[in-house]
Amino acid sequence: MSVRSEFEWYADWASDVSPLYERLARGAMDSPALLDMVADTPAGQPAPNLLLGAVHALLLDGAEHPLREYYPTCVDDPRDPDEGAPVEQFESFCLAHEGTIPDIASTRRVQTN
Repeated sequence: MSVRSEFEWYADWASDVSPLYERLARGAMDSPALLDMVADTPAGQPAPNLLLGAVHALLLDGAEHPLREYYPTCVDDPRDPDEGAPVEQFESFCLAHEGTIPDIASTRRVQTN
């Protein structure tokens, strides 16, 4: 399965679970730059989970960016993902951390059970 296909599958799954992650995954699947960031993830590890997890970890570690306004773990009153431009903010955040995100994604493991 291609990295883009992984994001498409994840977005379909997230549509019933997390409107924010669904939107971010759909945005990532159409962004060659974001797909490249997770192209070298370890075999058997889901690229969408690694990218979204790396971004969330950086936000939780205090990275300042307008994207954090969409995360309930970062602000008391998160923005609705249907408002504003979460996909554009996500891509902006990822590009600003393009030196860190691939390292996180390529060295971490996802536990999904």
